[in-house]
Amino acid sequence: MAISNQTILSKMNKELQQAMVSKDSKHSFREHIHAIRLMCDLLLDDESDSKMESVSQTASEELELRKMMGDLSSSLAKPTVDKPRSNDKIDHDDANGSSIFEF
Repeated sequence: MAISNQTILSKMNKELQQAMVSKDSKHSFREHIHAIRLMCDLLLDDESDSKMESVSQTASEELELRKMMGDLSSSLAKPTVDKPRSNDKIDHDDANGSSIFEF
């Protein structure tokens, strides 16, 4: 459940009013300011998370579409080329070929 920015701002305003009233008590003042700071962090984190999520979804959707359409650039999908194996046979007493499955 998401909390609207307006709700958070109204809570911040209430905390600010309480901090102004209790400015004589340093402990109470600091608690209200700390609450305001947490709400600011909440607003800032929410905005940055939504931006990162939308960028991530856009990039992944574009990549998925390009894969489905067969349009991949060489930087994303490099063709695999099997290197030819040398015909160097290892000479074992009981082995009769180059494969480990040949007994």
